[in-house]
Amino acid sequence: YVLELKRWYGVEAHQKGLKQLADYLERQGLEKGYLVIFDFTKAKAPDLWQEDRVVVGGKEIFMVRV
Repeated sequence: YVLELKRWYGVEAHQKGLKQLADYLERQGLEKGYLVIFDFTKAKAPDLWQEDRVVVGGKEIFMVRV
């Protein structure tokens, strides 16, 4: 499994991070990866989080934003 941790720095940085993870998955010969994004930019309840699945460069990435 490949799990990457990132801090939220905006949409542009997020897109670069997705591409970086997809490239790493390609080098490792994997089809799926996982991304945990820590977002300190907005107030939210401790148990509130978002999840999503995206395909980048043919690689499936499961994201959780906390």
